[in-house]
Amino acid sequence: MSFIGCLESAVTMHHCSGGPGAWEIGQTLMGLGGSSNYLMDLDSESNVLMVMVSWVEEGIAPETVSGMKFMNDTVANGVQFSRAHCRYRLRNMYDGVGDPTRKEGWNCLEVDL
Repeated sequence: MSFIGCLESAVTMHHCSGGPGAWEIGQTLMGLGGSSNYLMDLDSESNVLMVMVSWVEEGIAPETVSGMKFMNDTVANGVQFSRAHCRYRLRNMYDGVGDPTRKEGWNCLEVDL
């Protein structure tokens, strides 16, 4: 599986950042509140670079990459919602029960493409 294929379902993300979806996946300083102290957010669940490092160096292919959408795309306004971007061939589907603004209310499911 290719890394690009892994994140292909992040269709609501603009080229590098922004968009209507949970586009912040650790790729910008904006997601760190504009801080240059990026070492604090290098966890392998929500930082796309660390996901790739774990995959290449440890052979751990990601099932998901966590993403966030900020209210009005402004960190200071807080998180509007979060999602887990699923690996390729799976789609993030709302379970109809949980809170739709929290990633726990969504599941990665196989769907016909």
